[in-house]
Amino acid sequence: MRTHPRRFTAEFRADALALLERTDRSIREVAESLGVHYDTLRCW
Repeated sequence: MRTHPRRFTAEFRADALALLERTDRSIREVAESLGVHYDTLRCW
């Protein structure tokens, strides 16, 4: 179990959002493929 939150670079966040916008996949599917929690991606 993690004891501290993971840090993501601004570039990673931008790439994740771009991926979400250019695919027909759901937020949950994209988050799983990136290894990010659904709520984390949703809040970006």
